[in-house]
Amino acid sequence: MILGKLRRSAPVAFALLLTAGCAAQRIENAGRLADAGVAFADSVPAVIDESFVLAVTADSLTIAKARENLPQADRLETLKASDDALTARLAILLDLKHHAQLLRSYFIALGALAKTDAATGITGSTQNIVAKLSDLGLKIGDEKIGPAKISDLIEPAVNFAVAAYQNIALRRELEERGHAIERELALQQAVLAALTDQMMADKALQIRVENRNPLVLQYAGAGALPSDWNARRIAAFRQTINLQSLDVAAKAADNLHQSWIAFAEDRLDDASFLRLLKDVDDLLAEAEKLRANS
Repeated sequence: MILGKLRRSAPVAFALLLTAGCAAQRIENAGRLADAGVAFADSVPAVIDESFVLAVTADSLTIAKARENLPQADRLETLKASDDALTARLAILLDLKHHAQLLRSYFIALGALAKTDAATGITGSTQNIVAKLSDLGLKIGDEKIGPAKISDLIEPAVNFAVAAYQNIALRRELEERGHAIERELALQQAVLAALTDQMMADKALQIRVENRNPLVLQYAGAGALPSDWNARRIAAFRQTINLQSLDVAAKAADNLHQSWIAFAEDRLDDASFLRLLKDVDDLLAEAEKLRANS
């Protein structure tokens, strides 16, 4: 009779163990996602800095070439206009770096929240961080990178439902601020994609001015062609635009955005986590290279 009771209760005990295991897995997922978010936010500033260096390089090449045909009286005005545009661009990029650092602070708080069911102090911190993120996100959205307004590049908000996490503090956090964080991650994704397009144009201009235009001028000129003209022409055509850091950053931003939604809905599996961690690791490696070469 006792054995029969044990047998009848076994499925219930197994279900309880399975539920506990799932709850532990969800908390572990929250910690791993928080770590990935921190690593992403730590890496983004190096990529943003690279985009500005390339923007200044392309602009300098443009105005240096234009200077040859400008009257001396107009040169200072041209340089001032160029400097003003770059200063405005720098201000936007500084806001983007600040936005990334606020995301970093949020993910640190999220990791702490996932380790405890007591939200004392932590949810107050996340509320303050998200308020600052949202305000800064609205400001950035009104700016332009290239011809487009940033807010027009952000994909529509995703309507997702938060899963029934047993960690009450974590569930409330996702319910109250999960959608706001989704918007800020979508902003990062849109900005990095826009920067990629802008940097492609800047790099193409640099290649044209530094490598191809001199070949054209030599060919059109009256003098004999240099002996290495053909070799340099081949090299110019073979030169490709390789902006791996931006490509990696944009990919990581997209994956983090999608992973956040999947996490809130409790459908982020191990395979998806591995893809996210690989993308973030790749971004970390690129950021380290950029910092080493700066």
